Amino acid sequence: MRKVGKIIAFSAIALLLIVAGGAILAKLLLTPERIRAAVVPLAQEHLGREVSLEGIEFSIFSGIVLEGLEIKEANGEDTFVSAERALLRYRLWPLLKLQLEVDEIALIKPHIRVVRHADSSFNFSDLLQAQNDTKPPAPPADTETSAAQAGAAAAAISIHIANLTLEDGTLQVVDHAVAAPRSHQYELSNFNLNARAIALRQTFPLKISCSINGAALEGKGQVNLLKRTLEAEAALTRFDVEAFAPYFVSAIPGELHSLALSAQLKVSATPAEISSRGEISLEDIGLTLAAMPDAPIKDATFLLNYAGTYQTAQGGVQLDRAELNYNGIKAELQGKIGSINSTPTLNLDFSTPAIYVATLLQALPPQLIAAQDMNPAGSLRLQGQLHGEVSTGAALLQRAEVELAGVEADVEGMRPRLNGTFILAGERMQSEDLTLKLGSNVAQMEMVAKDIYASPLALTHNIDAERFDLDAILATAAAPAAAADQSTSGGGTAASAQEIGPLDIPLRLDGSINIGEALYQGLSITNFSMRYRLRDNVLDIDTLSGSTCGGTVTSSANIDLRRQGLEYRGETRVEGVQADPLISALAPESANTVFGALNLNASYRGHGTLPETLKRQLIAKVELNMDQARISSTRLTNAIANFLSLEQLRDIRFDTFVASADIANGSAQVKGDFSGTNVRAYPQGRVGLGGDLNLGLNARLAPRLAQELDRKGHVAGLLTNDEGWALLPLKITGNYAEPRITLDESALSEQATRKAVENLTRRLLDKIAPESEPSAEGEAPEAKTQPDKEDPTRKLIDDAFKSIFGN
Repeated sequence: MRKVGKIIAFSAIALLLIVAGGAILAKLLLTPERIRAAVVPLAQEHLGREVSLEGIEFSIFSGIVLEGLEIKEANGEDTFVSAERALLRYRLWPLLKLQLEVDEIALIKPHIRVVRHADSSFNFSDLLQAQNDTKPPAPPADTETSAAQAGAAAAAISIHIANLTLEDGTLQVVDHAVAAPRSHQYELSNFNLNARAIALRQTFPLKISCSINGAALEGKGQVNLLKRTLEAEAALTRFDVEAFAPYFVSAIPGELHSLALSAQLKVSATPAEISSRGEISLEDIGLTLAAMPDAPIKDATFLLNYAGTYQTAQGGVQLDRAELNYNGIKAELQGKIGSINSTPTLNLDFSTPAIYVATLLQALPPQLIAAQDMNPAGSLRLQGQLHGEVSTGAALLQRAEVELAGVEADVEGMRPRLNGTFILAGERMQSEDLTLKLGSNVAQMEMVAKDIYASPLALTHNIDAERFDLDAILATAAAPAAAADQSTSGGGTAASAQEIGPLDIPLRLDGSINIGEALYQGLSITNFSMRYRLRDNVLDIDTLSGSTCGGTVTSSANIDLRRQGLEYRGETRVEGVQADPLISALAPESANTVFGALNLNASYRGHGTLPETLKRQLIAKVELNMDQARISSTRLTNAIANFLSLEQLRDIRFDTFVASADIANGSAQVKGDFSGTNVRAYPQGRVGLGGDLNLGLNARLAPRLAQELDRKGHVAGLLTNDEGWALLPLKITGNYAEPRITLDESALSEQATRKAVENLTRRLLDKIAPESEPSAEGEAPEAKTQPDKEDPTRKLIDDAFKSIFGN
């Protein structure tokens, strides 16, 4: 045994001497200068680039160290790759036992410059071409490597790296293939990587950090190479996305001005799936959408908090949670995203918590808000489903509900409030339990669109209310209007009024309004109903009807919205409406002046919404009559009563009250027949729509009024007809507010002439052809039972006198 021990000892000493001698020989022969002289030309020949190496250290026991490595571009001027220092330190003895134990692999201050030329080639394309030109070795017959084979290979040799370091690296990218004028240079700097205790069969830690165009990126995690698993965390701070916009500009529906990306992510990866959760933040969003060029998005923020899993085999994502927040507007998503690698599909449910209207308006560009001082309130809730291929666009929205809760705002001095729900199912949209509250008024509303994607949108809209108090609404709306009038009349210059239109409303609208009772100025309108249609910006009011003041009102109209000032025509019919309450409501200053049951037929056409334009352009024909008509203490009757000093004319009753008017060029040509027990009047002439009057009033006064007038001596010698009525031709001028009454002298002279001729004719006829005497006592004369025209002699003489005197 002692002899065997001596043999082993001498063998060990011999082996040690051989190794030591080999090391000494290697030290003497493999000097840094000799290695550099051999390696550098070989590298230059293989790369076709100029290669320089400032220094090299080599030890068969410990490893190799390179100093000042530099590889030039193909032009020989610019630097392609450089490193201040590269080192590999390992242990020799474990390698003899098929165990690779590396103490350290380090690359200090590496710098890589990547250039893409205008033709999309790279500054390293020649190196790839050289590799492609080299014939690769023949592949083995069976290239399939299973996990078991990989494990067996790993078991054959054990690899362990104590420390892997990349320190202060830089990657510079210069891209000339992107269109001018932007200068596209990007840089990944301060790149640091550290991994410890690296082994194939165990998990090891990894840590990286770098700066991308000034944005800090940090990450750390655990890696298992054999199992191909990863557990990692990463954080990115304020990455300037806009600098990279040229690479995705075609996907932006507008122009991106600014966008800062920050993220905090956690990732867990296996060969079968990748799970991730975290938060992504988009800040300083500056974007002008092509669809809204006048309403750019500025300084907006978007937050995404998510958790999901990507299934590698199916190519789909299970989205467990996605919480979105855009400028305070929040939403939640969950579901599946399928076929990411082919035709992406969505099957997602979405919902929102209560979105306050004020927050919603603040989140939108101010240019989209018609009025900034509406003081909005209330909230919205949304929920729905996105289902289908992403390429279908808006059709992805298969179902949605929008719930309105107390949505209200200041509008023209009023504050309407909406409650209810809008439901979208496929292409169909309809409302449910939609109510409008305006003061004390409550109306039920219904809206239906069969196809929300149709152009133009076809919408059915119905409003129903049991009672609607217009007085309260108008009183509220009048306050701001009055304030505006005062502000413009106090020495300021009001803006020039503009005609309404032309209007372009992209709707096909069918609607109705039904109100059980509407109140206006104390006037009750029952069974109010309106049916209307909008087609190609032409509004047709098919029927508008209601009952008020003991009668009914019906109307129809056609309004062309395509013209400035609009263009309209229509008809109105009034039957049996009591005039006094109607006038009291429409013109309170004329209350208690006109009484009777009003019947009216009117047709009209014209254009213009400003008063002066309307007066000039309105063309209308009006026919009216009143049953049991009475006119009391109007400005006109008072003026006539004062002129004639007859108090009885302040309050006049009529058995017949009929008039017609043709309106054109700002005035109405009027003709009427107003006959009663005291007065018979036949007005004829012009009434201006601005209030001016020019009427002839061919009046008749009852005999007793004529006698009283004659006794007072105001108008003496009035002519009378056969029934004793005094002929009183009056002329009315001035205006509605101050009518002026005068005698129409030309009419009076004409009446006197006509009366004289009639008297002369009667006397001559009595002499030449006297009337027949009654045949019996109490029987009316023949002249009374048979008209004079039936007497040929009297008719011949009468016609002769009329032709002579022009009557």
